[in-house]
Amino acid sequence: MHFITGGAFHGKKNWVIKNLQLNDRNCQWLNGYQQSRNVLELNLTNITTNYLVIEGVEQVIIELIKDNKLVLPSFQNWLQNLLVWEEQGSNRNVIIIGTDIGKGVVPIEKQQRLIRDEVGRCFQELTFHSAKVSLIWYGLQQVLKE
Repeated sequence: MHFITGGAFHGKKNWVIKNLQLNDRNCQWLNGYQQSRNVLELNLTNITTNYLVIEGVEQVIIELIKDNKLVLPSFQNWLQNLLVWEEQGSNRNVIIIGTDIGKGVVPIEKQQRLIRDEVGRCFQELTFHSAKVSLIWYGLQQVLKE
């Protein structure tokens, strides 16, 4: 699993496409910004490519908050399913892209602080379980874990 994070509009998606040479034949790309519910309820038996990219994972976490579930255990379960899928095929790779929303001014609204905190906790979980973690700033990669 490769977790890619960085600020909003810092070129994470373009970096993945360009540097990992992904296309429609070798990759299934799921967009959490447009289909967060579908990403959360993903049926991995339908994935036929070796690469699975999930963009906007912070939106998946927000869906868990909306469901009033215990966010971290639910996220860990979702993540575990992805790790199992990846391990079941020798060439399978999961790439997760998430926007870092934990920097800057702490929000005044309680709900926005909750989202920021839960996304941070889940990103720690992603970092722990990922074989590689990259930070993308202005289109440049900084490897945080390998």
